[in-house]
Amino acid sequence: MHQAAAALEAAARAASLRSAKREGIDEAVNYLTSKIEHLRYDTALERGWPIATGVIEGAWCANRSKGSRARRLSHGS
Repeated sequence: MHQAAAALEAAARAASLRSAKREGIDEAVNYLTSKIEHLRYDTALERGWPIATGVIEGAWCANRSKGSRARRLSHGS
């Protein structure tokens, strides 16, 4: 994640972005650097853990709960 934050910073500097035009990049860099301990994708991939966020994660949870509901209904619960 440090590499991603550094790349964003470098791109903003190269484009000579200032203030409002740089706001989104600054937010992204701050997020990445403040959450570094939680963004260990290399470790997750190494261990075979699933990686998903936002829409993908929501869809997975919704699909999973539908399956649970269907199983409960088929067993008369």
